[in-house]
Amino acid sequence: MGDEERGMDSRICASCRAENDALARYCDQCGTRLPDIAVRRSYTPNHLAERILQSRAALQGERKRVTVLFADIKGSTRLAEQAGAEAWHGILDRFFAILTGAVHRHEGTVNQYTGDGIMALFGAPIAHEDHAQRACLAALAMQDGINAYGAELRERRGLELRLRVGLNTGEVIVGRIGDDLRMDYTAKGLTVNLAARMENLCEPGRIYLSRYTAALVRDDFRLRDLDEHRVDGLDHPVRVFLLEGLQRHERLDDVQSEAAAEFVGRDAQLARLSTALAALRGGRGGIIGLRGDAGMGKSRLCREFAKRCAAAAVPLHAAMVPAYAAATPLVALRALLRSRLGLHEGDASARVGAQVAAAFASRNPERSALVPLVRDFLDAGVDQPLAASGLRSLMLERIARVLPRGDGPQVLLIEDLHHAGPLLIDFLCRLCEQMATSPALLLLSYRDHGDLGWLRPYLDDELELPALDEASLQRLAASLLGPGAGLDTLARRIAGLAAGNPYFVEEAVQALVGQGDLQGLAGTYALVRPVQTLPIPDSVHALLAGRIDRLPETQKALLQAAAIMGTRFRPRLLAFSGGDADTLEALVQAGLVRREGGSDDDPHYVFCQPLLQEVAYQGQLESQRRATHAGLAAALEVVLREAPTGDADLAIAHHWECAEQWQQAGRWNLLAAQRNEHRDSALALRQFRLAVQNFDRADASFEVLRQRIAARAGLVRMAQSAVLERAEVDMAYHDAWKMAEECADMASAAELLFSYAPECLQRGQADEAAQLAADAVAQAQLAASPALLARFRDTVLSTHLAAGRIAQGIALCSDGDDAWLRSPATGDTAPALAAYGAALTWQGRLAEAGERLRAAADCTMREGLDPVRAGAALIDWAWFSGRGGALSASLLAALRRAGSEGSVALRSPALRALGLAELLAGDAPRAIDVLASALPLLPSPGPVRASLLAALATACVAAGRDAEARRHADQAIDEASVCGARTAELWAWAAGLPLSDAARRSEGLTRMAMLIETTGAEVFRPWLLLAQAGTLDEPQRSQRLGEAEAAFSRIGVLAHTARFARETG
Repeated sequence: MGDEERGMDSRICASCRAENDALARYCDQCGTRLPDIAVRRSYTPNHLAERILQSRAALQGERKRVTVLFADIKGSTRLAEQAGAEAWHGILDRFFAILTGAVHRHEGTVNQYTGDGIMALFGAPIAHEDHAQRACLAALAMQDGINAYGAELRERRGLELRLRVGLNTGEVIVGRIGDDLRMDYTAKGLTVNLAARMENLCEPGRIYLSRYTAALVRDDFRLRDLDEHRVDGLDHPVRVFLLEGLQRHERLDDVQSEAAAEFVGRDAQLARLSTALAALRGGRGGIIGLRGDAGMGKSRLCREFAKRCAAAAVPLHAAMVPAYAAATPLVALRALLRSRLGLHEGDASARVGAQVAAAFASRNPERSALVPLVRDFLDAGVDQPLAASGLRSLMLERIARVLPRGDGPQVLLIEDLHHAGPLLIDFLCRLCEQMATSPALLLLSYRDHGDLGWLRPYLDDELELPALDEASLQRLAASLLGPGAGLDTLARRIAGLAAGNPYFVEEAVQALVGQGDLQGLAGTYALVRPVQTLPIPDSVHALLAGRIDRLPETQKALLQAAAIMGTRFRPRLLAFSGGDADTLEALVQAGLVRREGGSDDDPHYVFCQPLLQEVAYQGQLESQRRATHAGLAAALEVVLREAPTGDADLAIAHHWECAEQWQQAGRWNLLAAQRNEHRDSALALRQFRLAVQNFDRADASFEVLRQRIAARAGLVRMAQSAVLERAEVDMAYHDAWKMAEECADMASAAELLFSYAPECLQRGQADEAAQLAADAVAQAQLAASPALLARFRDTVLSTHLAAGRIAQGIALCSDGDDAWLRSPATGDTAPALAAYGAALTWQGRLAEAGERLRAAADCTMREGLDPVRAGAALIDWAWFSGRGGALSASLLAALRRAGSEGSVALRSPALRALGLAELLAGDAPRAIDVLASALPLLPSPGPVRASLLAALATACVAAGRDAEARRHADQAIDEASVCGARTAELWAWAAGLPLSDAARRSEGLTRMAMLIETTGAEVFRPWLLLAQAGTLDEPQRSQRLGEAEAAFSRIGVLAHTARFARETG
């Protein structure tokens, strides 16, 4: 049994009180079965136990990407029968000691004993960016140990003990860990299951990997592709790989293919290395450090420098310190020395010995005692123990002298020095001391976070590798992807996500290839399908997760809470998480976050790496996320009360929804939707839909029922400014009506009627729309809800205007309170003011109408509201008053945007308004083009279409296109009369009368007179009088023209009098 196992707590037999080893299953004295082994602190090594219990995440639970290892004995039942009960107990104890020792040496955790095997995790609860490599090393160590023990059993007992191991990598949920290290792991998806299936498939004496593990270790281990296999529980075959051993890299470029990506952004650093190379060739060596965060291109820079060395015929010997260096402390030194001595994979022991003897004893025979020691060191496997400390120190001292000396200048490269443990650091100090008198250049690469204070005194130069700019990253991505269709955009997206890190770019491209989004070869890929979401490659995820887990607990907690807010966060809102200014500053100094904007009282910060935020978010359990989302939502509510901000309601709704507090989420969805209803129709529609969903998820209550009605009412309203299928509108209305009947709430019923009235108008039912609005006013009054009426004044006025009930609409909106008319226009009152101004225009009260409409339009532009309603009403007023100069350039520009980019529901009224504006400007042909372009948007008859046709007829009259004018006017009259749109019909009659025959003109004059009397549309009174004058002889004609002039004067406009007099003369 190994030293680690001997230090474990012993187990006392309840029968004879004999002391047994911690892993024993039966008492060594009496054979009594000992209690089943549980995963306890007692057999987790102390150094690992302390690290686990110091982790808040381990104690609370979190999501982890890990590598799962299953190992067992094939045919254990038969072996137990052959060995006999007592001997089998001892065999199992030794067997489990070998397996657990291998797991613990590589900082894995034994999670479960399976009778004749174990399940172990690497990467949880202690996170490692190289968890897959550690699992593979542990598996190899297990096989080595069991093979040696098996040979012993075969010789002594004739037993064939063989191990099979299966590995898979993926995400698991790590449950809470108690003080005794009892762990409860719940697999997400097939992570654990697939690892068990790998073990079941595996042949004795072998190690099988899933493709997910293989993808992470392919550069470090020798793998053999065993093709696809069918496994139980999966519908599709899985690709299996055989792990054969460690991969020895003979040259620096072995890890990467020759078809590497373009070298970008590091020319300055390469130039400094080239200068050092020139100095080396001149006889001056030195020590240079390469410092940069993970993925910044240190290894790529070294490969480019290696090419310069090769071109200059300067040998370069390289080694990399693995992250699992604690388990194999001198593996980098072993690789470096083998390269320095010219040894290759598969060299015979005799050649190794000859090379060692030549280097270590040729000039000093007294050193010959070191030769076998060095030879054994170079031939050793990764888990071979080192020599006794005295000899080891002598050996390391001699290696430090030999390495930098040779027949000429040479470069020694050691990468990832931040992983070095005490033993390797001790050697490197010795090596650095030798460099001053050696014709060699020592190049060391490392990350920022390593404790490398020991190195600083030795450095002659240090090169920093900062984040690359986005243009360089885009070049890199383009060189990897190629010039294919759609790849430019993809390259920009990848570069933006990488946030300065070239490794992320390379791995993201490989991940897209792996998941089938790209096909082909590097540099000539073809896009198979649009990439909706860029994946986080497993290698990148492991790197970032490892970086997060290395943080002290307070920093990690603050970083995870910030990740809940997104890539941008406000520390002011994170006070509930326990983070303080010092903790935040530590994250800044670590290069994880940076300040960007905000004020001194409320600074804003961003994650330096967007991917880091996503990994920090994904690593938290859903329960933890929900709690943090709830805390953020509550904090935002406080901030919003203190200092209202534009989009805070959206953020609050998002956080309550993520916290699964459905009613709270729906409430803020509803507020956000209502706030944006006249500003951003697409956003408002999304928020109303979310409100419906979230209220429907909430537990039923009277208040929730009212909120469900309000959300559906808003959804119905959005049909006037956004694109909704009629079926969705009808379902929302009918469902809400049933709810309103159920709760018998008059205010809810009123809001629903207000909301559906404009939909009736759009469907060609003007009278029904006006009646619904009037009924809604009555319901609101019964419910004593003046605020409800205030919200929907624009609906009351617009529906009554379309139906020709102008005075009634104005009366319904007054309700004895005209404070809203006396107060300055606001974002809440501007839509109603615009509708009120439109009603006044049609009543012929043009002076007052102009004042109201200009105030409404100015407020609309100032508040960023939807410009169509206020703009259209103002342009109608300008047409009737003949004051085209009253239209601002900014308003017309906003209407043009709405006419070309807005929703279909708003484009047609915007285009109608723009057509009239062109007509006011004297460009009748252009007006016709603009107005005609709106007709395809309105395939069904209705008030809006009738009004558009009437305006088009007016433009055709002005352009002298009489036949078209008559056709459009007649069509407008027919459609308006069918749907009850009396004001639109009145305009159409006015446009078409000058071109009508005597009978049609007589009919039109009678109908116009009746419509003016019934609707109160006095703005058309002068036009009627002018038309009548055209049918009379003198002196009645002159008398009627005088009456028309007086009527124009009463409404405040004379601009159209002369023209119309000519047309009717």
